[in-house]
Amino acid sequence: SRNYNFQSSSSIQTKIPKLRILLVDDAPMLRKATSRALMKEGHDVDVAHHGAECLKVLESKDVAFDLILMDLQMPVMDGLEASQRIRVLESNRLSMLPPSDADISLLSNRSIMIIGLSANSESEAREDCMQSGMDGFIEKPLTMKIFRNSYSSLFQKNQN
Repeated sequence: SRNYNFQSSSSIQTKIPKLRILLVDDAPMLRKATSRALMKEGHDVDVAHHGAECLKVLESKDVAFDLILMDLQMPVMDGLEASQRIRVLESNRLSMLPPSDADISLLSNRSIMIIGLSANSESEAREDCMQSGMDGFIEKPLTMKIFRNSYSSLFQKNQN
């Protein structure tokens, strides 16, 4: 009988596509470490220091982001309020655009995936994320393995 050596599923690398990511976090060290790690994985990363700056970046860039990694607790505007505003912008923009323009708009007719980041693992933080229109939640510190797994499962969920 042959001896098949199956790897446990946890050791299999989850491959995800190259993403255009907006990282929103007020902590300089974390922002630097996380953006560096993401770039090492092959992603394009823009950064914002708080929610209001995140909205400015979205308004000013004529590029569609695939994903926003949003810290929950930040000065000026927190991640929950920023996410709510992004969802409002998206729905307003969709209702104003004729279908022909919808696919070239900044926030195209798909909504940007937003994942909340927080050191709080409480289910309350998770609940807040969902209510503000976020797609998911990752507890800090963010590791690339956790990031890949979270993104993959959310992406699959959104495809259905």
